[in-house]
Amino acid sequence: MNTPETYLSMKQVCERFGVSRAAINRWRAKGDFPPARQFSPGCVRWPLSAIIEWEESRLACFAYCLAD
Repeated sequence: MNTPETYLSMKQVCERFGVSRAAINRWRAKGDFPPARQFSPGCVRWPLSAIIEWEESRLACFAYCLAD
């Protein structure tokens, strides 16, 4: 049985990373953040699975840089 995807709001994403909306929007503009899903006008959400995958890719990069 498949578990339904959890989606995070902009506020939740900002709180998760401790950054502002502007920071998230800059990352999005650079193409350096998971794509959001537009559910309706003014309702943008990110799949939690994509956020976790993005975090893990950053942690791997950070750990690699520290090893040098």
